[in-house]
Amino acid sequence: MAYDAALKQARAYADVVRYSKDKATHGHIVSRHLIKKQQDMLLRSSLLMSESLTPELSKKFDEVCEKLGVPRDAVNVFIQADSTIQAACLYSSSHECLIQFSSGLINLLDSDEFGFVAGHELGHFLLEHGAGDFQKESIEYFIQSRAQEISVDRLGLIATGNLDASMSALVKAASGLENRHLRFDVGAFISQAKKISQPQRGEGFASTHPSILTRCRALLWFSTDTTYKDYPVTKQSPELTKLNATIEKELNKFVEGPIREEINTVKKEIALWLAASIIIKDGRFDKDEQQKIKNLFGDVILDKLKRFLSDSNKDTLSHDIANKLAYSKKKLEHMMPVNFEKLYSEVEKFIAEKLA
Repeated sequence: MAYDAALKQARAYADVVRYSKDKATHGHIVSRHLIKKQQDMLLRSSLLMSESLTPELSKKFDEVCEKLGVPRDAVNVFIQADSTIQAACLYSSSHECLIQFSSGLINLLDSDEFGFVAGHELGHFLLEHGAGDFQKESIEYFIQSRAQEISVDRLGLIATGNLDASMSALVKAASGLENRHLRFDVGAFISQAKKISQPQRGEGFASTHPSILTRCRALLWFSTDTTYKDYPVTKQSPELTKLNATIEKELNKFVEGPIREEINTVKKEIALWLAASIIIKDGRFDKDEQQKIKNLFGDVILDKLKRFLSDSNKDTLSHDIANKLAYSKKKLEHMMPVNFEKLYSEVEKFIAEKLA
């Protein structure tokens, strides 16, 4: 019972620092059978982190668990012989998880840098991250995944309590460089953003992580907030609410701007065909309706709609508009499968009010 209560409390504290665009979901729970199969495989082929075999790493991981309130027995940690720089968290329930680190990552990091990565991975467990209800490969899935990374970077920083170490861990992950090749300068790294010639192009929608540069900037801003300094806390500070809005603007500028423009374009298509379906009900497109369409969509769209209505077969017009609406709805549903109904209802309500 104490074990469950500790995890519940740890999750409540972690949820306070959750990035606002990281929507809580049911999480992507891997079946217990597959987790045990993976664990058996790792026990045969990799190293189980323990006080006897990896004393320094084990000590640091214990400190991270204590800082985040996670019972150490909830986590089995493995180190795999792998030159790639990676870590992962899998869990079969809200009570236990399995974390894997590659040897390439471990060998790259000092103690506090490792603490950041350990806290980051435990953050996924605490916030019950994963695909959840989001359909993989959808725009919505990738937006959610990137937001999750912002959240767990915060827990990584809290776990290690060292901003420089947290950011250097991210830079090492991005560059693959060891200490002997690296003199970490936060300002110099952050300033790289100013050299991006076309930030409006974003970083590509099919990425589960924001760029290291974007994550470092978000982490730097978070480090100034009292929620981080006073952790654990039971309530998000007003300053963090403002910071979340700043980070959202940053993500839109450097990552998701083009994606959100694409979503908005499809929503406008839906709005247009919803408006058209309302207009044709009385068989007239009067001056008042034309002015409303102009106010909503502009002169160009108004002219196109007038031509479409005048050139269409009156007997099939309703069917044609319904088909165009269905096609636009299908596009939005493909992009945003979880929130489709909510988004569609919002557009439908908006158009009904504007054309009333």
